[in-house]
Amino acid sequence: MSKNMKELLIMITGDYVVRDSNSRIPDPNANSVLIRNGRVLAIGDSKQLESEFGVDVFYEQPNTIIAPGLVNTHTHSVQSLLKGIADDKSLLDWLKDAILPGEATFTSEEVFVSSLIGYMDLLSHGTTFANDMLTVNYSDKGINAADMIGIRVKVGKMLMDMGEGIPLKLIQDTDEAIEESYHLIDRWHLKSSLIEYSVNPRFLVTCSEKLMRKASEIVSSDPTLSYHTHANENLEEIRLVKKLHGMNYIDALREYGFLGSKSIIAHGVWLSEHEKYLLSSTNTAVSHNPSSNCKLASGISDWLSLKNRGIRVGLATDGAPCNNTMDMFREMRLASFLQKVSKLDETVTSAVEIFDMATYQGAVALNHPELGKIRPNSPADIVVIDISSPSHFPLHDLISHLVYRASGSEVLMTFVNGELVYDRFRKNPFVKLPSSVISHAINIANRYALDKPWKTRDPN
Repeated sequence: MSKNMKELLIMITGDYVVRDSNSRIPDPNANSVLIRNGRVLAIGDSKQLESEFGVDVFYEQPNTIIAPGLVNTHTHSVQSLLKGIADDKSLLDWLKDAILPGEATFTSEEVFVSSLIGYMDLLSHGTTFANDMLTVNYSDKGINAADMIGIRVKVGKMLMDMGEGIPLKLIQDTDEAIEESYHLIDRWHLKSSLIEYSVNPRFLVTCSEKLMRKASEIVSSDPTLSYHTHANENLEEIRLVKKLHGMNYIDALREYGFLGSKSIIAHGVWLSEHEKYLLSSTNTAVSHNPSSNCKLASGISDWLSLKNRGIRVGLATDGAPCNNTMDMFREMRLASFLQKVSKLDETVTSAVEIFDMATYQGAVALNHPELGKIRPNSPADIVVIDISSPSHFPLHDLISHLVYRASGSEVLMTFVNGELVYDRFRKNPFVKLPSSVISHAINIANRYALDKPWKTRDPN
């Protein structure tokens, strides 16, 4: 009798296996990972594993490093069609002149395509788990894109109910926004092992006290739901929040019931000592977005001071328009360099610390400590990285190499929950997607670039 597909023994073989941030020295006796039922069964030498267990499916990739999938703690897949339309602008102008009109005028088809392209970008650059914030409208389409392609996500619609100069199509009636959130939770939350719903107020510039309190009630009603927003990204934003809400940013979030172990705030560039204390004392997590913070000139986040206070910190790319790529390898390198140069201290952080933040600590920040490492019984979220180029040798330290030399463009294969979802060598690299869906998405993206609808459609 043939085995059930889930019971098949799958072996991924390369040159080296990086189990976690402590796997610095190449181990000649560990070049393979064995998977069953979506979880890691064993790590070791390929011949020994095959002899001991038997193997049904082989993925052999010479000249590669097998590593944990990267965890992106803050992104906007849905903004992918807007990549490159608003370069070299300040944050609030960037939002009002391009990004918000773009989101406001998306059709349902464009929300699906834009999200799908974002997920393609993530998987092809080594991210297996993303904390994703969609837009106000057609969020069901964005979540469906995640479901189709097979990425692991925390994801939810954007909540907005006010804002001067904000397109009217993005300002939703408060009760309607909450009702739609409940509908999406019922439709998607935990309906598969890869999709969790998160409640996502955009930021306090566009969210009323009523919306924030009702959003907090949603999260409080279910211990498996989480909360995700932006905070303290930009100095002008902080001044505006104090004017609108009469409190400092983190004080307002505490007042509205946001802070806590199920919450993560994106950016946190400008935090007072008092605000850092509040984050630490409430066990609220922070997502560090170095490329976005640089491109939008928001500032250099002192994430080390947060970590030293016991605050959970994960790494992230943010959305494509404020980064132009979803490559977490670039974020690792930049996160390290910015801390060193801002403190004029080359020893202030290590490659080990950075890699941990991009994998296991990111998973911890999202309350999934079972992810971010390759270890027996962990979900098999795994990437295979090409090191065939001569510039990859010699390999003295695998972690240093992944942080300072490797690139997301060198990812050959991506597995989520033990299932191959990206294979660069295939004609259709996104294994779960029909080729027709991919070609349609590319056609829509090309037409979007030609028509420039964010300029011509009415966002109100």
